[in-house]
Amino acid sequence: MHMLAKGFAQSGENVTLASTHGSWDGPSNIDIDGFQAIAFGKKQLQQNPLYEMLDRLQRHLCLCLYLLRVTIQKEYKLLIFYGPVIMFPLVALCALLRKQKTVYLMADIQATAKKIPWAHKIKLAARNITDILLAKLSSAIVVLGTSVLEKHYYSLAPKTKQIRIWAPTDIQIFNTGNGERAKKRYNIHDKKVVSYIGAIDMLEGVHVLIAAISLLVTKYPEIILILAGPENNIDRVVGKKINFHEMVDKAGLSDNVIFTGYLSLKEVLDLLAASDVLVMPKIDHPMNNVASPIKIAEYLAAGRAVVSSNICELDKILKHMDNVYFCTPGNPEEFAIGIEMLLNDNKLRDKLSANAHKVAAMNFDCCICTQRILSAIQ
Repeated sequence: MHMLAKGFAQSGENVTLASTHGSWDGPSNIDIDGFQAIAFGKKQLQQNPLYEMLDRLQRHLCLCLYLLRVTIQKEYKLLIFYGPVIMFPLVALCALLRKQKTVYLMADIQATAKKIPWAHKIKLAARNITDILLAKLSSAIVVLGTSVLEKHYYSLAPKTKQIRIWAPTDIQIFNTGNGERAKKRYNIHDKKVVSYIGAIDMLEGVHVLIAAISLLVTKYPEIILILAGPENNIDRVVGKKINFHEMVDKAGLSDNVIFTGYLSLKEVLDLLAASDVLVMPKIDHPMNNVASPIKIAEYLAAGRAVVSSNICELDKILKHMDNVYFCTPGNPEEFAIGIEMLLNDNKLRDKLSANAHKVAAMNFDCCICTQRILSAIQ
């Protein structure tokens, strides 16, 4: 939503982003990247469960009243709902009566388990009803994902116009890092640097990447894999904590793998600039088959050579050996071959690097995405 708001603002629109709570500390109303952000609650949630529930209810109520007020008074030309929030259909109905344009933006379909508690079943039922109502009441649906998501909304609301976009990204900032600063920080001068930036878990294919590096390290002892990001307490695939540090030790890669933990944006930009190859090893899993990956957009915007799982219909906009090197999801041997090829073939690596930013500008630029939305609804 930050990227969409920034894209609309850079296109000359007056933008307000309203949320139940912000990801920043301090004032509830701030100006950032050319738009106004309003939060109706504090960043820090209450520790007491009862207070937390009351606090959450209050924040949602305040946001709902705000949206109803600006809708009744016709203070906007377009309102975008992000996700199936229970109060949104009331605002959408009000907007329909006031002849105000609204858009329902969705990026994923929530996976459901066979055995879930009754409380979760009730919550899921409420979410599904909200999803249907918003799809039918909104002027248009913005699908930030694959054809799976498109088909889902065609079945729910066949008469509602659909607009498909890829993950909106500020492509101008991801190639502005200082690579020397990152090399000094991690002591990786004269190394072959392969970097992964994101959540450290099996859904993202980190175990596949570790296996791929283990296939290369004997031949290339100077190779360094940097795993930059937070480690999940509960892995989303197996439902328990996975010790990736232990996995690295057992593979004999202690001297070849660096875990950085969480990085600031500035540190991420520096690491992107310091990397020879960037990798996105997502596995083939229901949770990876719907949403448009943000990571690939940022990698390409950095103008670096990328080895990626061929997933999420990325092959509709990316071309193997032209602007990306595609691998079969979950195949460490293919990733090892791709990484080795790009590390050794300077001509191919330079070709992919040169084309990466171009394809990012065509498909992921936040201004392109917002213009597509505005053109479609007009």
